[in-house]
This record gives sequence, C-alpha cells and structure tokens, in this order.
Amino acid sequence: MTYLPSKNLIHIIKPMKRVFSLLIFLSAFSAMGQTDFCGAGKFAIKRFYAGDTLHLTCDTAYLFNKSTYGLYKRLYLTSGTQDQKIKALLSSYDYMKTLYENRIAEQDLEYKQLHIRFDSLVSNSQNFIQSASENITEVKKSITIANENIIVAQRNLELTEKNLKAEMVTSKKRMLQWGIGGFTLGVATTAILILAIN
Repeated sequence: MTYLPSKNLIHIIKPMKRVFSLLIFLSAFSAMGQTDFCGAGKFAIKRFYAGDTLHLTCDTAYLFNKSTYGLYKRLYLTSGTQDQKIKALLSSYDYMKTLYENRIAEQDLEYKQLHIRFDSLVSNSQNFIQSASENITEVKKSITIANENIIVAQRNLELTEKNLKAEMVTSKKRMLQWGIGGFTLGVATTAILILAIN
C-alpha cells in the first residue's frame, strides 16, 4: 500500500523544497559577499538574492521564499478583515510590537547615556588619581627638602655647640690666665710695697 500525500501537504512541501533549495544554493555561494542580517535589537525584513550570504548574529531568523512570504502576507491582510476579534488581536499585537520597539529604543538611549556617564566618571577618576599622584610626588619632594634642611640645621647646631664649648674652654683659660696674672701682679706689687716700706 502506497501513501499519497494530500493536496494541502503538497502545497506545504513545494515551498519547503524551494526554501531548502535556496538554502543549498546560498551555502554553495557563501564565499560571495556577506551581509550582516541582524540589527542591534531591531526588527528587520530584508530581501536576499541568489549568491547572498547571511551572517546571523542574532539568536533567531526566519527565512521565507517569495511564495511563502506572499502566502503569509495574504493571510495577515485577509484575516484582519474577516473577523473583528482577529482584527482586534492583530491590532493589539501591532500595538505591543510598537511598544516593545519603543522600549528597546529607550533602553538603547539609556544605555548610551549611562555609557557616556561611566566614561566621564572613569575619565574624572583618572584625572583625580593623576592629580593626587602629582601632589603626592610634590609633597614627597617637599618632605625630602625639609629633611635635608633639618639635617643641615642639626649639623649647624652640632658645629655651634662645639664652637661654644671650645669658646667656653678658651674663655675659662683666659679667665684663669687673667686671674693668675692678677694674683701674680698683686703679689708682686705687695712684695714691692713691703720691700719699699722696710
């Protein structure tokens, strides 16, 4: 017993054969120019022709041949006009899709603004760090100079202390010499006076 597919199944298989043939054809000519299919968070409907290579960077992409696309387009247009509930559903879907796209655009703008703020914060932080580093370097230089001045001042104090000690010793010697000289002069003068009186 042979199985014969129904006419509806044949209508589905034929476009799938075309899609499969198109995929084989596209893969055979993949070396020819590549196209980036996915936009950053955007919906896109694009046409591709024989020899085009698709480079998918998004998580999902649907590929329709011309007749399948026409079928879906006719179904979309006619289903909305036949039943009010379907029309309302499609309208709601379109509205939700628009809201979703707007929200993605808003989030993209917010991300860009945050990125600009973050870059500015990083730049300001780097400038502050560089300025603080330069100030720390200047403070280190000032501390080094102050340390050198303190060392010089300590050496000068030690030298002054030595000079004062030497001067005190010299002064004591002079005072002693003057004292001995005065005593000797006094004894000599007294002896001369005693001799002169006798």
